[in-house]
Amino acid sequence: MLTLTDQMLTVAKAYCSALGVTLSVASRRAFDESKLLVDLDRGHSSPTLKRSDRALLWFSDNWPDGHDWPADVPRPT
Repeated sequence: MLTLTDQMLTVAKAYCSALGVTLSVASRRAFDESKLLVDLDRGHSSPTLKRSDRALLWFSDNWPDGHDWPADVPRPT
């Protein structure tokens, strides 16, 4: 099972791939902070549970049409 941080990065990277944007762009959209996902990906930071939950919900609400949500991450409702 993936950690919450790994789940968030898996979803963020799939979102980036689907839209052709960088982690910085996704981070700015989801957190209004361009470095957070980049720092997480580098192992330099750890999000709070509340922030992780909000981010996964944001990605779910803004998921690009026609693209599958990552199968190994439960999608919030």
